[in-house]
Amino acid sequence: MFKPLVAVSTDVRAFDNYVWHAAPRQYLEAAIDGAGITPVLVPSFGDRLDFDAILSGVDGIMLTGSKSNVHPALYGGDASRPMGPYDEAGTPPPCR
Repeated sequence: MFKPLVAVSTDVRAFDNYVWHAAPRQYLEAAIDGAGITPVLVPSFGDRLDFDAILSGVDGIMLTGSKSNVHPALYGGDASRPMGPYDEAGTPPPCR
């Protein structure tokens, strides 16, 4: 029986002297048991990955979200508002 392959976004977490790229278990179980798909975790390396190649090899995508928010400096927002935690990866250096 064919089960669609679905690319699943990952969050980045530091734990036990390693940096992990992971997705919450309950999301993956829902994808497998509820939707009947095969999830494929995509590490969060941004432009270092060939997204065209990834997307051409899967039947869909699942964006899981994260506890951290995109840093406002990436879209011209106000970082002084308490909307964190912010994902510092890829954040441009502060203006001086």
